[in-house]
Amino acid sequence: MYMSGGTEIEREIRYKIDEEIKNRIINSSCPIEKATQCVDLCMGQYGFDSLEKLGYIIRLRNKSSKCIIESKRRLDDNSWSESKIVIPTMKDGYDFLKNIGLQPYLYINRIREVREIDVAKVYIDELEILGNFVEFELKEEYEFKDLDEYLKRIGINSKPEKLYGDIFKEKAKDPKFNEILNNTINNFLDVK
Repeated sequence: MYMSGGTEIEREIRYKIDEEIKNRIINSSCPIEKATQCVDLCMGQYGFDSLEKLGYIIRLRNKSSKCIIESKRRLDDNSWSESKIVIPTMKDGYDFLKNIGLQPYLYINRIREVREIDVAKVYIDELEILGNFVEFELKEEYEFKDLDEYLKRIGINSKPEKLYGDIFKEKAKDPKFNEILNNTINNFLDVK
């Protein structure tokens, strides 16, 4: 991630992983932040289609009791322009976004551990409902091809996954999964 006029540029790619690959990542990377809970609530005018229709998403994030509103504008399939502001509470952010017509459509509750390798920050995510993933955020001077050797060494040979929101969108077509997702959103809104 690097700054561009007060906005951060992210180039990221993610993979679904099992415990064995997770352990290989832990054993081959350096810790930056120990595992902490991270909660995201995405809100938009068009639900899961907000990114496609508008080119950006708006999310509320609570990580280690630090709350932010963040906008993420898609630059290409794996790159984002991000800007954020600190807010007092998730409820304050929710009330503000609801007041301008945005509705919650995605809730992600995860345990996130941040690590580092030569070419990237490494985010190991344990997502409620979805399972384990790893996300690589490239350092400014590297390209995605620079990850290839590391991915082979730790045993990742699958295709990259879509964005978490796209994975949830696809799975929400299943009525049972959609019910679980909506219940988690409603439960979160009841206690926010």
